[in-house]
Amino acid sequence: MASFPLIHQISDSCKFLLHAWYLDDGTLVGDSEEVAKALDIIRVFGSELGLELNIRKTEIFWPSCDGNKHRGGLFPTDIGRPTLGVKLLGGVVSRDKGFIEGLAMKRASRAAELMHLLPQLRDPQSELLLLRSRMGIAKLFFDLRTCQPIHMEKAAMLFDKELREAVEDIVVGGGPFFGDLQWRLDSLPIRFEGWVCTQHYRLLCTLLWFL
Repeated sequence: MASFPLIHQISDSCKFLLHAWYLDDGTLVGDSEEVAKALDIIRVFGSELGLELNIRKTEIFWPSCDGNKHRGGLFPTDIGRPTLGVKLLGGVVSRDKGFIEGLAMKRASRAAELMHLLPQLRDPQSELLLLRSRMGIAKLFFDLRTCQPIHMEKAAMLFDKELREAVEDIVVGGGPFFGDLQWRLDSLPIRFEGWVCTQHYRLLCTLLWFL
């Protein structure tokens, strides 16, 4: 609540293309001088409300140069100045193809690392539930919605490969009898008996193995 008067003061004193706030996090989009003015307001009047600007978590990013970003004294010398891009509420703000692809690949790789830990549970049902709810697909979907698809191709291919291997391990435990047909069955939603069909198939494979 203490931040509301500060936000209103910034809004009344500065002109932005966009300014958005969530709890103690703020995003300001506009002319360099207007952003600098807002930072000064936060530093001067924020302390009166018990709010301090955390300069280590503050970044200034210019997708394009307006001529002011190199002017000395406009911003604190120790403020972050990334050159390729930034993350905004989990999304990417950048024009750099490598920056976008790198962030997407990092997220896909983290999801793959979690998938590799699933066999330690030794419980296919628990593995499936975790795979569906906690393996990072939501973040990947978020990237697909906020980035150009061409920049997401490598990350999507990596995720798809690792997901198939994780499902294969759940279904046949590293054994044979898992191909494109079984992968298509697993891709069906559970309400269409995708997982039920796979469970039946796994039982059949087990019986054939012992025969």
